[in-house]
Parts: sequence; structure tokens; C-alpha cells
Amino acid sequence: MLVGGLLAVHCAKDKGLDDGPGAEVQAMAPQAADREEGIRRATQGAAAMNSGAISQARTEYNEALAVFEALAKSDPTSAMAQADLSISYNKLGDIAVAMGELAEAKHWYDRAWMAA
Repeated sequence: MLVGGLLAVHCAKDKGLDDGPGAEVQAMAPQAADREEGIRRATQGAAAMNSGAISQARTEYNEALAVFEALAKSDPTSAMAQADLSISYNKLGDIAVAMGELAEAKHWYDRAWMAA
């Protein structure tokens, strides 16, 4: 559906119709690309965590979190953005537990609970 929408935006631009129905899809496309980047970083974080590279996992999850925080800020009513935040906070809590940083883990788990 998104691909078809992007094609419609491209055709509308060729015809000088930037404010038509495709304008909404056009605005969504960068957010979708950003979310894909956040998911990619979170996936790399999970792989690092599974291989025991906890420091690398923390870096990747922090990068994912930065993306998801920006998306949530741009659309505070998005349930998907809030879910992405909650999951990211939870994963950072898991990393803190693995590193023995229990106070930090509580901080992240509290934030996950508040975002959910």
C-alpha cells in the first residue's frame, strides 16, 4: 500500500498536484524510513546482546531509542511510537540488569511502564 501511495505521490508531483491525497503519504514516507532505521538498530542490539556483546547492544539500543523518541515527539498520539519507546526502554533495562546496574534498570523499566 505504501509503495502504491509513493507512486501516486510521484505521479502527482509530475502533474504539479502536491497537495492531493498523496501529500499525506509523502509526509509519512520519511517517518516510515526512520522507523525502519530504529528497528534495524534494535535488531542489531538484540544480536549483540545474544552474542554477549552487552556494551555494543547498549549502543545499538540507544541509537534505536533516539530514533523512536524523535518519532514519538513528532506524533505523540501514535500508539506505535509509544510501543516502540516502551520496548526500547525495556531493552535498555534488560541491559542494565545484565551489567549489574540495578538502579539504572529500574529507571528504564519505570520509563517503559510510563510509555506503555
